[in-house]
Amino acid sequence: MYPSSNYLDPSTSKRLLLLFCAWTLLMAGLTPSPAMAQSPIDNPYASEIQPILVKYCVGCHNENDHESNLKLHSLASIRSGGDAGPALIPSKPEESLILRRLLGIDEPKMPPEDSPQPSPAEIKQIKGWIAQGALGSDPANSLADKWLRIAANAKQGSGTSPAITPHGITPHGITAAAIADSGQVLLGRFSQVELR
Repeated sequence: MYPSSNYLDPSTSKRLLLLFCAWTLLMAGLTPSPAMAQSPIDNPYASEIQPILVKYCVGCHNENDHESNLKLHSLASIRSGGDAGPALIPSKPEESLILRRLLGIDEPKMPPEDSPQPSPAEIKQIKGWIAQGALGSDPANSLADKWLRIAANAKQGSGTSPAITPHGITPHGITAAAIADSGQVLLGRFSQVELR
């Protein structure tokens, strides 16, 4: 079978390799955290629902620009709702305002007719998520968390980034940004792009 006793059989080699990897992770202090171990199935909000809301809703309903006092950038803010009450009622999609507005059952329909609309499949995902209890949590190190850190650093004028001063009222929340080598800033807002 093996020409020499200096070789290990394949199953022993695999076990030794796995043991070595586990030991290396342990020594490096990189033991997997519960957040890392959580699969997308365990957190349907973060993996399925939040991307839909970011795509269609968060431009007008975010931390800084919250029409009708409704913020949809985090699960906690969705649960607390806005002027019209909670945006969702877990396990009751027919009574949940977010779904009623998406379907046009309640006025005004959201997103507005002149804005990009979620597909029937995306609306079905939201409905199913609510029906199953609106499970999940805001992902660790989410986009909202990153923007809060960037804003805090900018206000402090940290040594790694220049201080940012506002240039007036922002009509829609910023959903993406990039800084060019020339120092110009490209801002992505709900359905528009601006170069400063």
